[in-house]
Amino acid sequence: MKLGATATSSGSTWGPAMILNPWILLGIVAYVGGLALWLVALPHLPLHLAYGLTAIVHLLVPLASWLFLTESIPFGRFVGMILILIGSVVMAFAHE
Repeated sequence: MKLGATATSSGSTWGPAMILNPWILLGIVAYVGGLALWLVALPHLPLHLAYGLTAIVHLLVPLASWLFLTESIPFGRFVGMILILIGSVVMAFAHE
């Protein structure tokens, strides 16, 4: 969505051109797809586990921003991402 938000043809920050931007549409589809996967996972996992594993988004978004948008990840944020990863792994393996 960031690519679509920064690449408006009219120079304005809001309008039909922005909504019809392919990057914005792809972002909306990805968001709806994530919601669908969440709804599929809920009946199969305990809520505390499913909700806890949503913290992985705090890893995926900065990594995708770094890979595709060449944004930097400050050291403090990187350390936080490692801690989130460790917590998610512990939570996943602690599930009985």
